[in-house]
Amino acid sequence: MKRVMILAGLAVALGWPGTARASDPTGGYVLVERVVLEPSEAAPERIQIWGAFTLCKEAGGRNYTPPTHGYLYYSIVQGEDKACKNEWADFKRVAGTDQVVGFGSSYKPQRMGRVRKASEKAESPDPYPVGMGLTRFAKNTEYTPVRGVLTLPVPKEPGDGDLVPPGKVTLIVRNIAAKDHDKVAYVFEFEAGGNKEVSRPVAAGDKATRWSPAHEVKPGEKCTWQVRAVEGNWKGPTATATFQAKGKP
Repeated sequence: MKRVMILAGLAVALGWPGTARASDPTGGYVLVERVVLEPSEAAPERIQIWGAFTLCKEAGGRNYTPPTHGYLYYSIVQGEDKACKNEWADFKRVAGTDQVVGFGSSYKPQRMGRVRKASEKAESPDPYPVGMGLTRFAKNTEYTPVRGVLTLPVPKEPGDGDLVPPGKVTLIVRNIAAKDHDKVAYVFEFEAGGNKEVSRPVAAGDKATRWSPAHEVKPGEKCTWQVRAVEGNWKGPTATATFQAKGKP
């Protein structure tokens, strides 16, 4: 039996408002980018789930974290091996499909673990929060946690924690997954050595958008960049990445 449930038009069907609900049983929402099963896909004991996330931070789903990109790292829970592997297989199926899924339980937010930065080494996994299976959500919902992960751009190059050659850099962001912003543009911010640059809105490219700051990165210099999608008066959530130039200062 397929464990991923399809809830088309869920926001309308249940009367969910765009910004908040009195209660939400879902522990976390994720737009899955990729999945890594360890030590192997045939006999997984741990899972890395990469993508954009928002996790409940108050029991009952009354409050969720801002959307952020990174990965969740989980291990199998003894006695619930089958349930863990079934849900992990479902994560694998939806990876890279621009499909938002909900998982876990908001009534035990402490079990959801934490989103790790891309630069963070995969160690000390959290026990997997076994729930009632994964739930798919319609892309046109205005429910804030779902909307957040759909409208969060992903810094691709330089990625968080990357080392790059000194000199001119080009920032590349993966476009947001939401399809209802057909005139979306991206605003970049770049900081290094006390200098800060902000781009004009850059028209979206095909799947990814690029912008180059005027600043040339010096050897050993640490840099931070941010990006968000905009369209008219609408502004999406901000994604951030930090990188460093190779060499000694």
